[in-house]
Amino acid sequence: MRQHYTEEQANAILRRAIERMPMKDEMSRAQLESIATELGVSPDALQKAEADWEAEQAQAVDRAAFIATRRADFRRTFTVFAVVNVLFFLWCLAIGREQAISLAIVVMIGSTIGLALRAAFVLRTDGEDFELRFTRWRIERRARELAAQELGRIAPRPGG
Repeated sequence: MRQHYTEEQANAILRRAIERMPMKDEMSRAQLESIATELGVSPDALQKAEADWEAEQAQAVDRAAFIATRRADFRRTFTVFAVVNVLFFLWCLAIGREQAISLAIVVMIGSTIGLALRAAFVLRTDGEDFELRFTRWRIERRARELAAQELGRIAPRPGG
């Protein structure tokens, strides 16, 4: 084994060692601070790292909620697609004309292609477009939360 490491190498080795360190259930804040102190991590650096970690966790939760919302929206779209296409096809069968049945098949093929493209768009969870939509969704959601809080503060209370 080497006798000297660069800062980057030492950080990587320590990170791996900590990740492999067996833990019982939880670690208290005091234990975390104690370990950080032993490693020479300043309280300020620990606080910033903790804040970064909490922000990443919040973003991961929001990202999962955004993906779930998009998939639920797609399921509704698919349900409408299926009902409309089945009804249209049944109507064309009821008419009984070859042109109507041919039209139904063409329309169903076209709408199926559109649905497949929509699925590819909705189910994709990477790329710049996804990140922009996620960011917009997150901002709008936070704005709705803040508006609801404000309305709760200024709404007249019953009997008051």
